[in-house]
Amino acid sequence: MNDSLAQSTGQSVAGRSANKNTAGVLDHIADLHQQIYTTLLSSLTETWMGIDYTMPQLKVLLCLYINGTFRMGDLAGALAVSTPTATGIVDRLVGRGDIDRGHDTEDRRVVTCSLTPQGQENISALWLAKFEVFREIFGTLTPEELDVVAKAEEVVLKAATRMNAKAPMALALQSGSSSKR
Repeated sequence: MNDSLAQSTGQSVAGRSANKNTAGVLDHIADLHQQIYTTLLSSLTETWMGIDYTMPQLKVLLCLYINGTFRMGDLAGALAVSTPTATGIVDRLVGRGDIDRGHDTEDRRVVTCSLTPQGQENISALWLAKFEVFREIFGTLTPEELDVVAKAEEVVLKAATRMNAKAPMALALQSGSSSKR
């Protein structure tokens, strides 16, 4: 973009430079996160390699862990699969003792799914494993470094919350498709 075009679009030369710098910083942050997670992978490998779930089963378990009880049709929608496909996945998890199938108290025709205590324990162990690794890492930081990380995490949380409000899963949940009770 030349200077006259920049002026006609309202973007200054300094603004273009700032955009390039921002893009560079974003790339650097993304690279750092990739390096962090790659480094952490070795700590999480034992936990994650020890699981005996398919990816669709993990998606169901995580969906129920994060959001609570779901109607079968809403769970299928959240997973972007057909209701019969979701039913098959849930059937296998019921058979393993990870999910309870129930009925809506207002309409017995509506099937609901929720985690059993065993399912809660199994998915919780996987979900929380990475947080334990981070806790160990943060435990090696100085108080000053911890303050910097805490402030940065607060900023990232605010941005994630704004972004999450626009995510398809969040929109589905906000529109009341979950029977979270």
